[in-house]
Amino acid sequence: MNLKELKYKVDCIITDLKDNGVFPKENNLIDYKLSLNINSGKTQLENFLINFAKDVLSFSNGDGGIILIGIKENKVLGTHEDIGLNTLNIDLLGHVDLNEVSQKFEKITKVGVSIDLQLFQISTRKFYYLLIQKQTQILVPTNDFPEYNLVKGSVVYRASSKNELANQLTADLNRFIQIKANEKSKEFMEIWSKLLPEMVDINPREVLILNPMQNRVYGFNSKDNTLSGSEYRNR
Repeated sequence: MNLKELKYKVDCIITDLKDNGVFPKENNLIDYKLSLNINSGKTQLENFLINFAKDVLSFSNGDGGIILIGIKENKVLGTHEDIGLNTLNIDLLGHVDLNEVSQKFEKITKVGVSIDLQLFQISTRKFYYLLIQKQTQILVPTNDFPEYNLVKGSVVYRASSKNELANQLTADLNRFIQIKANEKSKEFMEIWSKLLPEMVDINPREVLILNPMQNRVYGFNSKDNTLSGSEYRNR
């Protein structure tokens, strides 16, 4: 999900929390955090990364994600409490520079991240949410960053409501690669369907030739086991 889609979803979640007291279950898209572990000797940026660097990588390599900060979750009972954040947490999160965060990830993984961090309120209690956009590239630490719990070469991603390591076992890596391959295939199909909606019978993955001079596209029709062509209109 991109930031716009995540923003719409988190707005719906917050409305449901305020109006009905309903908490969505933690899943591949949603995570809860009660408060930050703050080291007074560290900068605001460093404290943010200590608490969220691995989560940001994990959600970026997954489908994107939402972290609701200030909510207590009991994983055993499956219950939630909207506790809220204290002044120290609110002040730290309010002064985090998201551009600096992205620049730091460019040093960690050679790729920046797209995130948003916003304050929200339920009654008199204050909370923050962190939105993490899905990345088209796979983010991998180029060195060890023990202070952020990141290991050089590790591929972390969000699955089964937790951060998983994709490249610890061969089976895990193959599963992760298959997930990414399926995503790319879906994106490719969507691009073709938008560019050439007239291609009803031809599978876009099997397109062989585009002839813009004649506004025709040719491909192998697996349904009929024949080579066929269709006209398309320039837009």
